Amino acid sequence: MRFLSLEPLLGPLTSLDLTGIDWVIVGGESGPRARPMDLKWARLLRDQCAAAGVAFYFKQAGSVLARQWAAAAKELSRPTGRNRFRGNSPRCRDGRQSTVCLP
Repeated sequence: MRFLSLEPLLGPLTSLDLTGIDWVIVGGESGPRARPMDLKWARLLRDQCAAAGVAFYFKQAGSVLARQWAAAAKELSRPTGRNRFRGNSPRCRDGRQSTVCLP
């Protein structure tokens, strides 16, 4: 299996050559000083993977509010390619993994 781990994703990747790639993992930064990731970047990669028949895994979005994470995780965890991979729970700015993060 050949895969790309695009984490931390710090900017958009507009034209990724996915030839021979089976799986793409996307994630933002983690930890106490994690910066928020622009979800447009993950959507762009998800769409590129879907067009190429490559499995897509959305791991984390850096530091986001729980209400933003819920919508993003649902949207970005839809099946692409040959497999279905799901994201995990949100990370708070202090590095905790939680469904409730305060700004």
